[in-house]
Amino acid sequence: MRSINEEKILNQVADKSPHLHPVEYRNLLHRASPPPLRGEGREGVISFGCGHAALWSLWLDFGRRTMVRGRKVEEGFALIAALLAIWILTALGMLVFSVTTQDVRVSSRTVGERKAFSAAESGLHWLTLNFDPANPSNAVKSEVVVDGTSQGDPRTKYGIGPANADGSWVPKTGPAAAPIAGYAMGGGETWGRQRFLARVTGTNTGYNSTVQVDVGIGYGPVDISTIYR
Repeated sequence: MRSINEEKILNQVADKSPHLHPVEYRNLLHRASPPPLRGEGREGVISFGCGHAALWSLWLDFGRRTMVRGRKVEEGFALIAALLAIWILTALGMLVFSVTTQDVRVSSRTVGERKAFSAAESGLHWLTLNFDPANPSNAVKSEVVVDGTSQGDPRTKYGIGPANADGSWVPKTGPAAAPIAGYAMGGGETWGRQRFLARVTGTNTGYNSTVQVDVGIGYGPVDISTIYR
């Protein structure tokens, strides 16, 4: 039969084995397995059995600790993988947002430029129909709405003025008038076109877009000869 001391040690191993330090296991193992003395073979067998019990408990606790440690390592790898996935998805989202924003900017700029060019074209048509070479200052316009109806865009406007900085309509380069072939009728008369230079500006305040077009205007045929008659 087991002694009271051996039963006490075994109960201590069974109760505290999940919480014992390896040094305590070793101490309990030595205490549970003393070397058999002469004439005490029965107690030696019992002590040997107690040593196996402590060793088995130590082995179970070691396996339990190893499983817990392995689980913690797996959780650490799972956390790193989750963080990498979040970073990759964030980078992809930022890339998509940047490309989409850039496309929207390009589309907005294209729409604004088309509206401004359309306004400049409308101003050019008006200038062609209403320009008076005898009084070119009447052609000066500022912020004229292209389409004032409810279906139009009131922010699309055009302006007309001289292209020269000094306010003159005559070109700074070349002759003031260009002759027209086939209009000379003898007598020293020369017919041609008077040259003017205007600037038409189309704008759209909604898109902050502007288009400027310098327009050369030829008015004729007129007598451009300098001979006194």
